[in-house]
Amino acid sequence: MPPLPVRQLPLERWLAALADPEVQLDLVAERPAYWEFTGAWAAEWRSLAFHLLYLVVQGDGRLWLDEERPRALGAGTAFWLPPHTRHRMEQVAGRNYFIRFRLVADGMNLSFGTPQVRDAALHLLPWFQQFSDDLRFGHPWIPERLRAILALLATDGQGAAEPDDDAGRLSPAQRRRLAQLAEEGWRATLSPTDLARAVGMSPVSFARAFKLSFGCPARRWLADQRVHQVAQRLLAEGRPIEDIVADAGFANPSQFARRFRVVFGVSPAVYRRRTAL
Repeated sequence: MPPLPVRQLPLERWLAALADPEVQLDLVAERPAYWEFTGAWAAEWRSLAFHLLYLVVQGDGRLWLDEERPRALGAGTAFWLPPHTRHRMEQVAGRNYFIRFRLVADGMNLSFGTPQVRDAALHLLPWFQQFSDDLRFGHPWIPERLRAILALLATDGQGAAEPDDDAGRLSPAQRRRLAQLAEEGWRATLSPTDLARAVGMSPVSFARAFKLSFGCPARRWLADQRVHQVAQRLLAEGRPIEDIVADAGFANPSQFARRFRVVFGVSPAVYRRRTAL
């Protein structure tokens, strides 16, 4: 895609344009990238002609914006760079998602100002995972899904500090701990009580804080995390689906298949066959 001139808008007007079906929303790449790498990686100073959304799932690194001191990148860091933001990055081995897009009206790429960086955003991982899967399978609501993600990010992080316990939510450190548990303990049958104990909270207080922080009950979040872990292994391993599902601790294959279909829109067998093509 050729570069476009950028028009700066106040956030309120940018969100209004985002919600307008007449305003064109273009993905710069065919799909959001899911990037897993084992070595160090670095990029020189650069400015991109599109919006860049980036979510670190695993790994550490640094992000420079103009001549500012570098910001640490770790599991759960998310950032949004508007077009022509001068930056450079360094990262060590890890896993990431990124989405590149333009919001176009009258031949202009619409922007709304300064970069956003958040340090406790792993609760956004299911959004990135789901959108990537939607693209893989050609979901008809892809533009609507992307608009919903962008509206969430633009309003959730704009000009506000990360919420803390005083606001009734989990702290950034607690969110990182929960994401680590879900990642490392995907074969175990973790319960909301296990999560509450891991972050030093009573089950009742934890349930309330978790829903405020993640937007869903802890039990549903755990189930979705395990489903996504199984989906990754369906593609990485050649073992029978039943064996992988059993390893994940799902005692009822039919119940798992129903949950998988809710998350991905297809059965595990169809997911493996189509994605492997």
